[in-house]
Parts: sequence; C-alpha cells; structure tokens
Amino acid sequence: MIFANTEGKEGQDETVFYIRDDEKYIDKLPDKPSYEIVKHIFSSKNVCAFFFMVRFGGHNDYLYDAWVNYNLIYDGHKLCKNLANHDTVRFIFVNEYGRAVKIIETINFMKDKMKDYIKISEEKGFWEMYQFDNVKKYIYQKYPTGKELWSAIKDKKVKYKINDLPEVKTKNTGNIQAKKVYYF
Repeated sequence: MIFANTEGKEGQDETVFYIRDDEKYIDKLPDKPSYEIVKHIFSSKNVCAFFFMVRFGGHNDYLYDAWVNYNLIYDGHKLCKNLANHDTVRFIFVNEYGRAVKIIETINFMKDKMKDYIKISEEKGFWEMYQFDNVKKYIYQKYPTGKELWSAIKDKKVKYKINDLPEVKTKNTGNIQAKKVYYF
C-alpha cells in the first residue's frame, strides 16, 4: 500500500491510500466491506515510525499495511497532518494495470494516534530515511509475516527496544566519517 496527497472533497488536500491487487481479487471484495485495523507507533531514541494494517472483509487475503514517515522528503509533514485532521480515509484499489477499480471510504481510524505520532516526531526532530528503514527492517525480522505482526500489535505484545541494540564503533574511512549506527 502506498499513499499520496491529492485534491479531495471541496478542494482540500487529502491523503489517500492506493492498494494494488489483481482485479479478480478486488472484484470479490464487497463495495462496503467490514474492516479491522491495528496501528502502532514504533519509537526509538532518534526515530519514530507510524505503522498500520487494515484487513477488509475479515480475510487475511485482504490484509494490507503501510508505514508513515513524518520526515518523508516529499510532503511527509503534510501527509501526517492530513491524516490527523480528516474524518475519513479513502482506499483506492488499483488493478495490475494501474487503473482504479474500487474506492472504499472509512472513518479515519488513525486520527488520534496520528496526532500523537506528530507530537513525538516533532520532539525527536529530523531523522534520515535509512534510520526509518532500519526500524522497518527490524520489525519485519522480528515479525516475518503480516499475520504475526497483526497479532502482536492487536494483542499488545509488540516488543521493540531499539535502544538496547549494540552500537557499531565509528570508523574513519579516509575523508568520510561513518555515522553512529545500530544493527538490527
């Protein structure tokens, strides 16, 4: 699932989520399916990541996830602020050819948690994309399937202690000074 800013209702900016799937599966999804969500803020000393999963129709075949990065170079702040302020969220299903074939609008289940995420992110300041990607990598190693991650978040059993990871010693590589990094 990817997301982007677009012009929404009444000309306001809106953040929408695009889900690419085979049309034969999209067609099987009802126009107004039930949905469940889990969401979590993964926060370390220097990085903060907002993660959510949505499952439509109660089937794991329709389980999708997205990571939101406040410091995303293109519109990260705007994306997050839209999600913190809008009452609804649209999921646009696109087929294998990139054509929109179904749109599902839900209440904005991220609104309150996104406000918390923005606050935490602003307190932390800027982080690099590789730091954000390291958080994702760590989580996917710990929970390799969508079902495992869904269950861990839903049951509030997510364990995430990035600050306990070993520090890699800084190495001088000629004119380039390596940054402090953590292995996941």
